Formats: sequence, structure tokens, C-alpha cells
Amino acid sequence: MPGEHPRHPGHRVVHVHRTHSGLHGPEDRLRRRHHPRPARQRRPHPGHRPHFTRIFPPHIRKAITARDQGCAFPACTIPATWCEAHHITYWSHGGPTGTDNGTFLCSHHHHLIHKENWTIQVKTGIPWFIPPPHIDPHQKPRRNHDRT
Repeated sequence: MPGEHPRHPGHRVVHVHRTHSGLHGPEDRLRRRHHPRPARQRRPHPGHRPHFTRIFPPHIRKAITARDQGCAFPACTIPATWCEAHHITYWSHGGPTGTDNGTFLCSHHHHLIHKENWTIQVKTGIPWFIPPPHIDPHQKPRRNHDRT
């Protein structure tokens, strides 16, 4: 049998090469060909450097803290230290991890945004929350006046 191991009949010899990320053989090359890594996002405008990670790094959290000062949901008074960073355009949908696409929400409002399908838009650096039609048929944008 071609490629058979000389001392172990019935076993194949597979050539594997070492790279900086570990060992790779023929199966890995085939897997990478059929499941390529996703392409990186392009910068939307000069100077914008989106992060390619879902987790908001400390320097971006500090910038969002300075802007939102806590949960940005209308009428919420939860402080920033108790808040979670939320991607306005979901990271899974290509939204970058940055101050223009992030806002702070307390756990309650973070779950509410996802469950009830609220929309968030940032206008002049301030997050505005648009309720779903079953909450407000006119979908009037709201903001947290206590924070900004």
C-alpha cells in the first residue's frame, strides 16, 4: 500500500509541517480551504480603527464611561461600574467594537434591548433609543436626560 508505514502495516504515513500556530497536516489544509477565516472589516472613514474583538477593551470602556456615565437607557440611573458594554450594531452582524458603536446598559436594559427589539442610534455622540411598535406605535426616539 503506497504511503504505508514500514514498521506498522496498515497505518498510513502522513506528512505534517510545523507552523507558529501548531502542527498542520492535509486535513487541516482541506478544512481551511472549505472554511476560510472571515475577512477583516474595512475602515468606514479615515482615522477610524475598529477592533476585531467582541470584548470592549479598557480604553474604549473609559471613553464610553465618560460619554454615557452609566446606563444610557432612558430614565435609568445605574452607574457605569454596574453596566455592560453593548454593540449597537451587533458584533455578529459586522458591527465594530468602538465608541461609535458601543453604549453602556445595565443588565436589565441590556436584556430588554435584545428581547423587545429596541433600536439604538447615536446622534451627535448621544445614544437615542427607539422603542418597538408594540411599546410606542409612533416609535419616538428617547434618550437618558439624566446622563447627558
